[in-house]
This record gives sequence, C-alpha cells and structure tokens, in this order.
Amino acid sequence: MTKFGTQKLQLVRVTLVSSIYHFFLDLVSKRGYFLQEHDLESFDYDQELVASVANKTFPDVILKTNHDSPLFPGGEFIEFKNTQSYSIASFNSTIPTGYKPFGTLSKKRKEHLRLSGFDSHDDEMRSVYYLIRGRIPDAKPFPVSKVCLVHGSFFETISASELVKWSFQQILSEFSTLDLDQAVLTRPPSKKTLLNRAAWLHRQCELDFE
Repeated sequence: MTKFGTQKLQLVRVTLVSSIYHFFLDLVSKRGYFLQEHDLESFDYDQELVASVANKTFPDVILKTNHDSPLFPGGEFIEFKNTQSYSIASFNSTIPTGYKPFGTLSKKRKEHLRLSGFDSHDDEMRSVYYLIRGRIPDAKPFPVSKVCLVHGSFFETISASELVKWSFQQILSEFSTLDLDQAVLTRPPSKKTLLNRAAWLHRQCELDFE
C-alpha cells in the first residue's frame, strides 16, 4: 500500500478563462517570436482562448466568451495591423472604434460561433482591440520589432456616426461649389441605345399610319 493509503485521486477539470487580459499574457510569454513571424495571422496564439479566426475579415480574431465569469466576460474582437515600420497602417476596411455590436459579424461567422457555444444576441456590444506590430527586419545590427495591444477607443477621436455624417457633408459642400458643365456630365448614348431608340420610333410611325 502506498503512502496515500486507500485515498482515491480525483481529476479536476480546470476551465480556462478567456479574455483580452489572458490573450495579452499569452503574447508576452511568446514575445520573442514576433521577430520571426512574417505576418500576425501565422503567430502561435493560444487556441484555447480563441473562438474564431478569419483572415481578411473584421475582426481577425474573436475570443471565447465566459458566461460564468462576470469579471472576465471575454468575447473581445481583435483586429491585426502589421507594418514594416513604426507607423500605423491606414484603416482602409473599417472605421476604428472602441465597441462594435455582435450583429455586425457575417451570418456565416455568427452561425459558427453559435455552434461552438460562443454566440450572442446582435445588440450586444463587444470591445474592439487592435494588435499592432511595427517591424524593421533590415535594422542593424539586428532586426527590431514593437508590439502594442490597443483598445479601439484610442483611435476614436469622434464617433463613427459623426465621422460618416461629416464626410458626406464635406462631399456635398465641395460638389455644390463646382462649376457644372452639362455637356461634360452628359454621357453620349451608346450605339445599342441609339438602335433601340430608332426601333422604337419606327414602331411608333407604323402605329400612326394604321
């Protein structure tokens, strides 16, 4: 008999909590690999924290939710910004914001999260973070890299709705000051259009003589 006697060993399943803080801790533990990876999509993230990955679609990563943890609810959206300098690349595909509703995801992606047990109602707001890496591979005497995990509100100097409204106002204001030339704005009809008009006029003439 061992020193444990007849006592039975019990296996306890530990549920891993997923949140942006745990994601950041995982990045810190692997920070040396940021110099080696060519892009952020191929980085060795802890898959136990990740609910969904979709390259070229916002967001690049969605973390798992924790329904039983009010302190770490999880489910954050993470977008990658990768650049070969220390300047942040422009936001071409999305307007940077601190929060986005779950309903902005594609139908296919929401279905995938639902089947995985990490879905939500469309009105629920999710925090948005940007994982930004500036990398200078040709730096001397050795390559250098800087990595930041930034909340989207850092870039949100004005709300997205205000930005869109002001952009349209600027476009309309500039358009109204143009000296419009009707001859320039009017596109000459195509050959097909002219033939269709001629055929229509021919039919009208036939009707008039009946």
